Amino acid sequence: MGDRHTRMPGGVLIPARLSPATFSEAKSSYTQAGPRPGTAEPEGGTPLRVQASGGQSVALETVTIRGGHPGKLAVGYRAATETLNTDYRGWDPPPRVTGYRAIEWSTGGDTFLRSDIVTIPSTQTLLVARRDSSDGKVTTRTVDPVSLVPSALGAESVDPGDDWNWPAMCVLPDERVLLAHGGVIYVTEDLGESWAVWSSHPLPSGTSTTNYGRTRMVFHEGQILMLVQDTATADMVHQYASDTRGVSFQHIETATGIGIVSALSTAAGILVVCDSAGTLRLEHASVALSAAPSVAHTNDVAWQEPDGLLWSWDGTGAYHHSKDDGDTWIASVVALPLGAAPRLDALSAAHAAGRAFILHGCTGGAAARDGTLSILVLGGWSSVTMGTTDAWEY
Repeated sequence: MGDRHTRMPGGVLIPARLSPATFSEAKSSYTQAGPRPGTAEPEGGTPLRVQASGGQSVALETVTIRGGHPGKLAVGYRAATETLNTDYRGWDPPPRVTGYRAIEWSTGGDTFLRSDIVTIPSTQTLLVARRDSSDGKVTTRTVDPVSLVPSALGAESVDPGDDWNWPAMCVLPDERVLLAHGGVIYVTEDLGESWAVWSSHPLPSGTSTTNYGRTRMVFHEGQILMLVQDTATADMVHQYASDTRGVSFQHIETATGIGIVSALSTAAGILVVCDSAGTLRLEHASVALSAAPSVAHTNDVAWQEPDGLLWSWDGTGAYHHSKDDGDTWIASVVALPLGAAPRLDALSAAHAAGRAFILHGCTGGAAARDGTLSILVLGGWSSVTMGTTDAWEY
């Protein structure tokens, strides 16, 4: 009787793991650039599907950081669309200085320190109006928000000899630009290449403009608000409103105890930033300043982003922002360490192509060329463009 053995086949099964179906050197590379001007926009469809085994305690998150290898902790701002399509972009808010450009050079005095700046929404072009104190005439330049290169001087709006010689601009909904100067309202349809008289006598008959100085205009809900600082009486403002898009203005009141800095159209009304009376809110242009409620105080030059976020900057580097149309202002870090004696005299501000542009003069010392008109640029954005991985196969 012999032994009977049953042979059982044996072995270890090792499944072969395949490489990614579409993985290559080209699709595993990435490029990074910034900060640069421009609104953070998705850079095209780059689908990415990632599969992992096992449990995950947290969701997968994609972030971007500023250019120049700042490190993982240097994320300026992280944004994502509501749909999970991986369109994340980083953005550096206004605390970071990202550009500077002299627009007009002066050897002293207040040569170009009566100026204003606005943005043309459809093209994001900046338009700067500046008065030359040597001849009293106002001329405009456009400024490209990407290169900061100013254009050649456009046509002049001739000063008729009135003492009211602080130019102020206002952009209408059809993007024509009004310019108040010397008691006349001018209009341009070609970014200052030519100017025509819009209204030769916009103010009520008999109005004396002898002591009219710093002026602000803003379009809001079909009206134009014009505020003019009196040069003879401290903290006195002449308020006007127009229902005819600047053809004629009605005198609302002459208010005291107010020094105007900026005027912005917001979703909650017109925000008038003052250097002595806090910040006032007008429901519309015909509401008297003396009857306007005061909201949270900021006394700095201010501007607004397209989504309604408000910023203000005091010229020394401290800045604030408001998410609620000026009800509250949040103090932020210093943007520009200029020391105890800053030399930037902020005149006006605008927002274009994802950055803030502060129009300012230089004051406080002959060596710095007082009267020079310059633009300081705050903020920007950077992006990381990743390669595409379509799928993984096992």
